[in-house]
Amino acid sequence: MLKYEFGKLDNGEGVGWNEPTTVIFSHISRTLVREAMQNVIDATVTSPAIIKFSCFESPAREFIPDVDNLIKIYKACAKAVEDNKYAKERYERSANILQENENIKILKISDYNTTGLIGGDREKGKGGSFYAFMHAVGISSKGVAAGGSFGLGKWSLYASSDLRAIYVASRTPESHVFQGKLRLVTYTLD
Repeated sequence: MLKYEFGKLDNGEGVGWNEPTTVIFSHISRTLVREAMQNVIDATVTSPAIIKFSCFESPAREFIPDVDNLIKIYKACAKAVEDNKYAKERYERSANILQENENIKILKISDYNTTGLIGGDREKGKGGSFYAFMHAVGISSKGVAAGGSFGLGKWSLYASSDLRAIYVASRTPESHVFQGKLRLVTYTLD
């Protein structure tokens, strides 16, 4: 069974609702499409590269792993931001969506004839596109000439998600990887 893992804060920086990586984007739907297309252009192996956007709905518990734990996490986030009415309501709404097993809208972005996300192993992945996409902030595995070379466009995915969550799968000849990631405020679980 898939489980959520979060790094300990220790002496690191706390994260609030207005985290820059998720609030820098305006016109989110246009930005999301542009950023996804730029990633495909930068990773093209053979022409034509193909990108497909599909949207569907699914009961939350059929798509999202470890829902009961995630409900606790969203409730802890709501408690952590109780002085911010909007943020608190968003986290409470996320917990309720999962608790009531409501249908969630899912945007699936698929690409073909591309390199895929490589470097999925955390230890060996540094410098790989999977590491840069899922584990790094402000780091790009692309060359400076690439259109998406700042490592910022991926944040449009989180900004467009009501749950501030993404799930990524990549299949290359060398590996198959799947991972989810959430951009949440700093919180404490009781």
